[in-house]
Amino acid sequence: MWLLIFAEIPLLMASITYLNLTVSMVTGANGFIGSAVIKYLSGQGVEVLALCHNGHSDKIDGLPLVTIASMELANMQAVCESVPKDEYDVFYHFAWKGAAGAARADTRLQLDNVQWTVDALETAYKIGCRRFVGAGSIMEHEAIADIHTQGHKSGLY
Repeated sequence: MWLLIFAEIPLLMASITYLNLTVSMVTGANGFIGSAVIKYLSGQGVEVLALCHNGHSDKIDGLPLVTIASMELANMQAVCESVPKDEYDVFYHFAWKGAAGAARADTRLQLDNVQWTVDALETAYKIGCRRFVGAGSIMEHEAIADIHTQGHKSGLY
C-alpha cells in the first residue's frame, strides 16, 4: 500500500531505514518537521527534492543530496508537471500555512490547507510515489468542526 501516515518522528525515522529509500520529495522542507526529516534522509544517503515556500531554505541549505525548489501549496499541479514520473519512493507532506498566531483562527485558510493536503496526495499518486507520509495536528479536526458549527469560534486563537 502506498499510503502511510506517521504521527511520531521516531517511528518515521525508523521507517525510513526499513523502507530502503533512495529518492524522496518533501513539502514544508524548511519547517520544523520537514527540515529534520530532510537532514536525516540526507544523512542516510537518500536524494531529496525539497519543496520550499518561496524558496526559503535556510535550515537545509548545503545539505548533500538535497535539491531545493520553490513551490506554492495552491499550485501542486506545477509540481506534478515539473518532476519526472516514477522516480520518487516517498512523498512527505509537511507544509501547512497558518500553523501559529492569528492565522490559526482563519477558517478559510485552514480549509485551504486541508484541500492542499488532498492535492499533495493526488500529486504523489500521479507522479508514481509508492508512499505518502503526512503530519497532522488538531488543526485538521478543528477546521472541519468549524464548518459544521454556525457562528462557533473554535479554540484557534
